[in-house]
Amino acid sequence: MILNHLGLAIGMETNAEESNAIFRSWRDSLHDLARRPSVVCKIGGLGLPFWGFGLESRQTKAGSDELAEIWRPYVETRGGGVWCGPLHDGE
Repeated sequence: MILNHLGLAIGMETNAEESNAIFRSWRDSLHDLARRPSVVCKIGGLGLPFWGFGLESRQTKAGSDELAEIWRPYVETRGGGVWCGPLHDGE
């Protein structure tokens, strides 16, 4: 099974508390999914509005360093056999 777009943790029109709750729920669901065999996670679509990062409403574009910081918690989440991000030694 391929989990597309990291499973879409939809966070549009949410405040910080709601966004944090959505992230925790998404992360826990990803960990649950990782217990199943043959699951891979496709990273993509993080710049789309439904994630709730607000990138589309900014006056200036975010640079790669800022995007990496914004997306890091989502890309570096892993659970069991599902890894959404670069694999490092010792992890």
